[in-house]
Amino acid sequence: MLVSVSRLAEDPNNSRSEIPGAEVEEHAEDIRLRGILQPLVVHLADGEGRHRILFGAKRLRAAIRARCRRFLSLSANCPLIATHRSPKARSATV
Repeated sequence: MLVSVSRLAEDPNNSRSEIPGAEVEEHAEDIRLRGILQPLVVHLADGEGRHRILFGAKRLRAAIRARCRRFLSLSANCPLIATHRSPKARSATV
C-alpha cells in the first residue's frame, strides 16, 4: 500500500531511536539518486489511518529528509509478513 509520510509514525518502543544524522543524510542522498528500494513494514496504529512503523524508521527519516511524500508500505498483519518473521521476532511480539 502507498502511505502518505504524514500518516506514518515511529514506534516509541523502538530500541534504535537514536540514529546518527550522518547515517540519515547518507541514506537520504541514496534515496534521491535511486529512490526507495525497500518498503516499510507497518502496523495500523489507529482508526484514523495512521500507521506505526515496525521496520524502517531510518528509511522514513531519510525519506522525509529527501522530501518524499509517500512511502510504499507492507502491513505486518499481512499473512506473508507474519509467516516470514523469525521465531525470535514472533515471540517478542506475542
